[in-house]
Formats: sequence, structure tokens, C-alpha cells
Amino acid sequence: MKKRAVKSIIYFMVAIFLLAIPTNVGAAVTNLETHFDDTNYKNTFIKFKTGSDNYSDVIEIEFKAKGDMTGSIPTQTNVIRPQHLKLYDENSGKDIKIKGVESSFDSGSNPPARILLQIDAGEINQNTTYAIKNESALVNLGLSVVMTSIENEELSVTFNKRASEGGGSGNAGGAEDRDKEDDATVDESVNTDLEVIKFTGLNSEKVTAQIDQVKRVITFVTEDKDTPGVSMSIPDSIFRNINNVDELVVSVPVGEIHIPINAIEEKERNIRIEIQKAPSTVIEEVQKTNNNLQVVSEPVKIKVKGLKSDSYLTYKIPVQGQETKYSTGVLYEDTGNIRHIPTRFVKDNGRTYALLKRKGNSTYFIVNDEKEFNDTANHWAEEEIKLLASKRIINGMTEATFAPQEQVTRAQFATMLVNALALEWGGTKTNFVDVEESAWYANAVATAVEAGLVRGYEDNTFRPNAPIVRQEMAVMITNALMVADKSISLKDDEFSHKIKHFNDQEQISNWARKSVAIAVDEGIISGMPNGEFAPSAKADRAQSVVMIRRSLQALNFID
Repeated sequence: MKKRAVKSIIYFMVAIFLLAIPTNVGAAVTNLETHFDDTNYKNTFIKFKTGSDNYSDVIEIEFKAKGDMTGSIPTQTNVIRPQHLKLYDENSGKDIKIKGVESSFDSGSNPPARILLQIDAGEINQNTTYAIKNESALVNLGLSVVMTSIENEELSVTFNKRASEGGGSGNAGGAEDRDKEDDATVDESVNTDLEVIKFTGLNSEKVTAQIDQVKRVITFVTEDKDTPGVSMSIPDSIFRNINNVDELVVSVPVGEIHIPINAIEEKERNIRIEIQKAPSTVIEEVQKTNNNLQVVSEPVKIKVKGLKSDSYLTYKIPVQGQETKYSTGVLYEDTGNIRHIPTRFVKDNGRTYALLKRKGNSTYFIVNDEKEFNDTANHWAEEEIKLLASKRIINGMTEATFAPQEQVTRAQFATMLVNALALEWGGTKTNFVDVEESAWYANAVATAVEAGLVRGYEDNTFRPNAPIVRQEMAVMITNALMVADKSISLKDDEFSHKIKHFNDQEQISNWARKSVAIAVDEGIISGMPNGEFAPSAKADRAQSVVMIRRSLQALNFID
């Protein structure tokens, strides 16, 4: 048996609805032109001209696809609604109300695909050209998923009178009332631009697809409590005609994945998504070595394939309880350790959710582990140190001490940035002659170099134990903003203006001037009390913590 590749979204609409109308339908209707556009669904249309026949009551325009199915498609009934299509007079532009739509798709039936439009005959004039246009990417989305393949496509069309039921023009055999019942799943009071369609075909899971045309988001939702997770593939055909969407969301009871459309590989937009509840043994293993750790969410396993490697995704996980000030998302490593993930918290319908930002796949959950040091009491940065330590972004010099007034080294600050951004660990090997693979910072420095956070000196050294100076911090911080896809608002001619108020601005090195201007503009670094920037001044550990927190706030990675 022959098999044809899965059709594109728009091709399926063509096969069922938009191919040339045969000439054997008599004088009632004559095909004039058909056109489909595989880049913009709204440019797809069919034009036809009515004949001299007179009709009363209700007219049916019925399209039937006939052919041999080379695969199976899930049965779908009435997934198309009147608002998904537009019928209008080609000359006057007057819209013709579609009273009802019937549609069915079933590989086991004959025909396997059928669409029927119901219209008041009084709306249709003789010898007039009309056009039907597709108004919804959602229609294409649903049809592309339910259709697998069809061979030897044929299309038959009828244009016939249908007697109204219940007197007058009626309601097209109850189609209008049925459509209102289907629309009950749409909360019009929340957003009239939200379209909802139910379909199957994604790993045999029942899924609801929603397109919010205001927020420009397409959401795949399953609310089956017995199947709290989902594993699914989304083929290229789904993306081909949703140019009005910026974000794709997969939502299940255990959490959500938010994927920017521009994060999807452009050549082959076939992505695989898995979001499932992870085994509880994960939590048990972690708590063996973290006695005071409070876990406040279910562990969630998330895997996404088919994306650009440098893209941050957002994971939304429900949290138990309301107090989240010292809570954070963490990822579970194969070694049994856990690492900080950039996390914010939001409330939605009375429930608290964590929004995690991450590049990469892992198992995630939310923890609360309030941390304090003996030597930070009454220190001006006490709260910032406690906050970032509790969120596992920074570590103390010992379990009990932080040493806030000690100078921070280049290796320490690089490690703080790698932890803050939750970058994937690289190896331990670098080209620096003074970074031994056995050094405690070797992994962090190698990761920072690979990500583009840091560079060494011209003599091929990194000088890991040298105190970091303020202009070096500004460069590393600005690099971190770029790695995290931060949009920089400063224009090229504005950099000098941002630093000209510093008394010592001429002492800022040329290689650091742009970075200093960005860090100042973002509110991450400010000047000294005497009006200087002090580019060569050494920073202490407390100052570095404050700058890390401000950087995360600028990225919207922390509350």
C-alpha cells in the first residue's frame, strides 16, 4: 500500500475544502478560482459563482473528499465552527452569515472527510461571485493533526436547498444550536479572541488546542487527572501556518512548558516534548544528604528535543503553600546533587506557581531551605546574602561563615554567575595555563568560558585567585545578560552619555566602557559616594552578591 507523507496544514484544507470545484454540479454553482498559501492561512480562498436557480429556506454547500486512506485518522466530528470561515460577496464585500457547519473526518467512513456549510437562501443572489476564506490557524492546526494521508483525492460539491425545521428559515437542522453547545468550552468573558478546538492524535492523548490571538500563544492542554503528564510530538505542519503566534505552551496537571516560537529549529520544526511526574525516590535521595531541605512541589521530569541549544525555556510548576521568599526551583543531577534554577513565583486563581528558567532537560522541583551565616548579622547586605544563599546561588566560605568583607576573586565571581544562570556544566579543561583541572573552580571557569561570560588575559592566564575589579565585574555581568537573551535598550550613541557623569570616567578602560554603561543603565552597578566609578577598585563578597541579585532581577530571573 502506498503511503504519502503527512500533509502540511494548508494542504489538508486544500484536499477537503479548497480544491477546484468540479463542473458536474450543474447551473447552481460554477468554480472560478482556488488558491492556497502555505505561509499564511488567511491568503487561502475559493471563489464560486451562483447560477440562475432560485432557492428558498436553507442552502447547503457540501464538500466531500473521496479516496483511499493509506493510514488511520482519529474520528473527529464538528471541529470546524462558523467563526473559523468567512463567506462574502466578492463584488460588494458583504459578509454572508454561515448558520451552521457540519464536519467529519474518519478514515473508516465514506467519504473520509466532509464539510457542509448551511446558509439562509435569502443571503445568496443569482449570478453572483462569492468567496470563502479560512479565518483560523486553529482549523488548520486541528485538521493537520487528525489527517494522516489520503491517496487519489477527489472532491465532489453539492449546492442544494435544505428545508428548514420548525418553520421559517429555522436553524439549519439544529446546527446552530449544536454549535452554541460546542462553544460552551470557550470563556468569552475572559477573552473573545480565544479559540478552542479538541482533537486527538498526539500520542493518543486527548488534548485541547487553544490559540489566544491577543497574547499570541498556542496552548496544548490535557486536564485528564488520571494521566497527569504527556509525551508528544508536534510536527512541522503545525507550525507552518501559525505566524500570528509567538509562544507554544504544553500544559498538564503537574506543570507547563513555555517555548518561544523563535527557539524552535527553523529547518525541521519537529519537536518532541515530555512532561511527567518523576518518581518520588528522587526526593528521598536528595533528602538523605540535605536534612533541613523542605520540598514544596512534586518532582517533574521535563525533556524537549528539537530546539536551539541556546534558548531559555520557562517551566511552570504548582507549589504547595504560599510562602516562597526563600524558595527556589532546583534541578536533580545524575550525581544525586541539586542545583539552583532561576525562579520567580506568581499567584494564579489563588494558587502559587513557580516559573523556572532553564536551558536544558532535567527533573525539577521546588525547595525551601532558609540559610543564615554567623558573620552577616546586622551587615548592610545581610538580607541579600541570606536570600541568595537560601536559593543556592552562593555558598559560604564555611557552613557557618560567609566572610562578606573579603575581596571576591575572579574564580569566585565566575562561579557565582554560572550558578545564577544555571548553565549546563562543561568539562574542567581550559586553555589557561594557571587553571588546573583539579582546582575547585575549574568546572565553573570552563563553563563560563564556553558560555562567553569570561575571557582570559593576553598571556593565556585567567588569574583565578586575583581579586576582581569593578570594571571586570561590569564586563562579566553584561556578558551574562547577553547569554540570558536580555534586550539591551541603549543605542550606540548613548553609551558615552551614561558614564560621562562619573568624575573618573576617563579612567574606565576602552574594553569596559560599553559594559559599564549597560550595567549602570540596568541599575546593577552605581557610582561611589564621591562621584567616581572607581573602575580599578576591588569588590568584596557582599558587593558581589548585591550585583548578582540585581542582575537576576534585570533578567526577570528572580523576584
